[in-house]
Amino acid sequence: MGSKEGTGLRERTKEKEISISLEQVEDKSSFPPSPTSPDSDHITEWEGKGIPDLRQRNWVYMSLEFLEKGFGQLEENQKKVLKWIVFGLLGFLYFAYLIYGLVRHFHEAVPLLVITLLVVGYSLAKYVINRWGDEWKKIFKESKCMETSNQQKKVLRWAMYFFLVVFLLVMIAATGVFHSWIREPRRMVSVLGLIVMLSTSLLCSRHPTKIRWRTVFWGVYLQIFFGVLILRTRLGFEFFQWIGKEVEAFLNYTTVGATFVFGPQDLALRSFLFEILPVIIFTSAMFALFYHLGLMQIVISAFAFIMHHTMGVSGAESFGAASNVFVGCSTAPLAIKPYLNDFTTSEMHSLMVGGLATIAGSVLAIYIKFGVSAAHLLSASIMSAPASLVVAKMFIPEVDKPKTANHAVVSDCGKKSKNCFEALYNGAIDGLKICGYIIANILTILCVLALINNILQWLGELADIEGLSFQLICRYLLYPLAWILGTDPEDCMEVAELIGIKTFLNEYIAYEYLSTYIRENTITSRSQIIVTYAICGFSHVGSIGVLLGGLAPLVPDRLSEISSLCVRALVSACIACFMTACVAGFLYDEGRRYHGGSPEDFTTAPPF
Repeated sequence: MGSKEGTGLRERTKEKEISISLEQVEDKSSFPPSPTSPDSDHITEWEGKGIPDLRQRNWVYMSLEFLEKGFGQLEENQKKVLKWIVFGLLGFLYFAYLIYGLVRHFHEAVPLLVITLLVVGYSLAKYVINRWGDEWKKIFKESKCMETSNQQKKVLRWAMYFFLVVFLLVMIAATGVFHSWIREPRRMVSVLGLIVMLSTSLLCSRHPTKIRWRTVFWGVYLQIFFGVLILRTRLGFEFFQWIGKEVEAFLNYTTVGATFVFGPQDLALRSFLFEILPVIIFTSAMFALFYHLGLMQIVISAFAFIMHHTMGVSGAESFGAASNVFVGCSTAPLAIKPYLNDFTTSEMHSLMVGGLATIAGSVLAIYIKFGVSAAHLLSASIMSAPASLVVAKMFIPEVDKPKTANHAVVSDCGKKSKNCFEALYNGAIDGLKICGYIIANILTILCVLALINNILQWLGELADIEGLSFQLICRYLLYPLAWILGTDPEDCMEVAELIGIKTFLNEYIAYEYLSTYIRENTITSRSQIIVTYAICGFSHVGSIGVLLGGLAPLVPDRLSEISSLCVRALVSACIACFMTACVAGFLYDEGRRYHGGSPEDFTTAPPF
């Protein structure tokens, strides 16, 4: 009994304590007041109980809160003034630093001066267009002196075409191209190859009578113009050579991170995985940062503007083609995602061809690491962009009205990052995904290639054919193609092999084989340049899967249509790359070089 009474007493005591605690919770006066509360009656009460004054303990917090409110009101009232003061001060400090650098180290500071002038010029042009562009456009449209009849427009258009053709011919003659053709008539083979590629596109056209020859003319014109500028003029060649060297120097920073991760030993001895793949991660992260800062959009919009106003393609179409030059076939569609559902069949085909005919900047680093000239890789990718539109528009001409037919620039709708760190992180993750794709792709293809070669060797031995392999078959089957591109006859076998490896396997392995030929001096420098341009693109069988994987999630309702265009897009992209190789074939001349440099510095321009 005693134990039961004791237990009951303890339970009643607990219930009483709980009820007292609940009463204290309900009573607001049992808690210390907020430090900002105007009610100070309870402060002395809590101080008497030995509890410190919270107002004294949080005076720093209260001061910061006061300053925050004050600056918030000041920023809201004088936001523009503060903005101009801050930017003006930063601009003054920057230009003071630039002037000091030019005075002290002029030659080293020239690149910074050029970049500054470009940024200032672009900013001023953008401000003027945003401020007065609509007014000028309205005045231009209302001006009666600009009203012309259709007949006058036609005459002006043909006069412009005539002037441009004459200008290009004069440019070609002034840079010694005709003299090279007379001295070496075999260069005309590349001209014949360009005609054959255009004729093939015409024969494969779905609607030959609907082809817009304006697009064809301007595409070929831009290709030849860029080719003459890069391969035949001192200024153009040195500019791209400078860009190539700067890119190589930029990529060398990868060694710092790769050495920290994989160790201080020579990375070249650690195979493809440790030397090449870190370059992709670094490059992808930097491209994502440039995209976040808006630098990539400026360059892409400039290319898109040129192609839209010259070739007459739609704004979204030209923007996608320009994006493919820098970000690749799986990422470029994201920039024009809202327009994809309204794309015509011709526009969708052009987007696919552009993605397969060019290479992304993130994987460009791999080919440079293989020892291929960075300048020629850059020019090849740029020259293939208009070529891809030419071939795509000949294979499937436009028969509908594109939604962005009259818009030169479309809004960039790609995924946005909130800050620079997020952009770098997302870019690094995307680079890691690319690395995984490359590792899996190369590993699988090399294994399959070894299996095929063993089977072919076994079959060849049964027929008393020695050394039968996939490479040997490509050498003979694609020999005519290599020849018509303008390759030196003694190198046609090797070039045909590289084209076959690139088309049926992938371009990574083809460039690796090419780097071996370059190191061993197996083929001439002219053949090296031609094959560099011919295989510079994602136009191989494996990229069809990548292309479908990038487009299908964006437009799932058009998956069957996209799948039906894949083979045509692959063939069109291959022809576009071969067109670029033909242009390089009849313009490039290894007989001249600048600065007495190495063979990779060869160009054809006379020293003027």
